[in-house]
Amino acid sequence: GVDWVKKESGVEATLMAVAVFGSDIVAVGNDIVLLSTDHGDSWSVKYRPFMVGFGAVALNSSQYVVGGFDYERTTETITISEDRGETWEVVDEDPDQDFPIGDLAYGNGIFVATSWKQFPHGGRVKVSADGREWNEILVSEGDEVTWYGMVIYDGSQFAVAGYSGVSMSLDGLNWTQKQTPLLSFDFLSAASDGSKLILAGGFGSIIMGVYALQSHWPAGIASTGGGSTWEFFGIDEGYLSLGMAFGNGRFVSVGRTLSANEDGRYFFSNNTGAIYSTN
Repeated sequence: GVDWVKKESGVEATLMAVAVFGSDIVAVGNDIVLLSTDHGDSWSVKYRPFMVGFGAVALNSSQYVVGGFDYERTTETITISEDRGETWEVVDEDPDQDFPIGDLAYGNGIFVATSWKQFPHGGRVKVSADGREWNEILVSEGDEVTWYGMVIYDGSQFAVAGYSGVSMSLDGLNWTQKQTPLLSFDFLSAASDGSKLILAGGFGSIIMGVYALQSHWPAGIASTGGGSTWEFFGIDEGYLSLGMAFGNGRFVSVGRTLSANEDGRYFFSNNTGAIYSTN
């Protein structure tokens, strides 16, 4: 998480998510799924559909599961491969969903995907025990706009977080909403070391279904009590964490540096990326 080496994919593509199982590294993005089995030294194209954006991926010993959106048919999709990317099958399509699958996680024998409908309001997940049959679950509902953009499995339970909401579940079916000290906050990254859950993001807003950063300051919270209590932490002033992971004894965050205007609000001013890690 400290020293990094650039690896070339060999193709021109916007990549949105990555997952690892054993020696398999699968990266997904717009119209593409890539596989590396040699630590990222070389990549092979395993799937290249037309007008399909993939923004989420999860793996187990027998399946690659990718979530995205078919822009030609305006349909949310979940697609699987059961032969390490040689053949693919669309197993779930939902034209009623307004946006792509946000994130995917595998744990305790089940897949959990975050999903969002603009109307009616409410945070949703999709759950599958075999990667093929998916059930949608309304995790939270109410008059406030709530959506879950990410999901992680910490070894014992799932946690979903997004705009104005954090919920946890042991089985992916029964969820408990957690109160946090941050209101109208957009959680954009999360990681767990098995005992501590950390969440980071910024104060934002949803305008016509598009996230607009209106951050007074990026922030983060951490819990060692299963979400019952939280404490604040800061990564760095003006840094927005967009992705996070834990491994080899470190939390690692990838994101972007921000600039502040005259009234102290942070905004994207350039394409400056940054990586932070704990000691």
